[in-house]
Amino acid sequence: MSNRKAILSVACLSAVVACSIAVRAHSMAREMRPAETGIASADAQAAASPRCASAEYHQLDFWIGDWDAYDVEDPKQAARLTVTPVVGGCALQEDYQQFDGMKGQSFSGYDASRGGWHQSWVTNGGTWLFMDGKMEGGSMVLIAKIHKNGQESLMKS
Repeated sequence: MSNRKAILSVACLSAVVACSIAVRAHSMAREMRPAETGIASADAQAAASPRCASAEYHQLDFWIGDWDAYDVEDPKQAARLTVTPVVGGCALQEDYQQFDGMKGQSFSGYDASRGGWHQSWVTNGGTWLFMDGKMEGGSMVLIAKIHKNGQESLMKS
């Protein structure tokens, strides 16, 4: 089975650590099992929430599955992540396992009341990140406020 690849590019804009993270996903041929996607089986489809059936809720469905992450500065694989739909397809859960021991999880979902996406991210180092955004020109753009050393900056993903 081949996995999808994500190439991560991080460019820090200042000493305050306002970083831009670009992810280029290259879909590769692979076997897709129901347990990986959470939506392929009849049981999972029956559990889908009708409240989350509109296209906006599924703008990130391409992300569902297993991914290998690479830093563009180093051709070695840096991390492994799995993205699965949860709560009836109303959100996506990401489980991120970096090879240096850093681990993180995120929940991403469309908020119809605000007309945009939200992602909450936490790591085993106690770092939290809260991002909001929307689709712009065929790309998902999420922005977070970063607080470090008493200063605030923006991070765009």
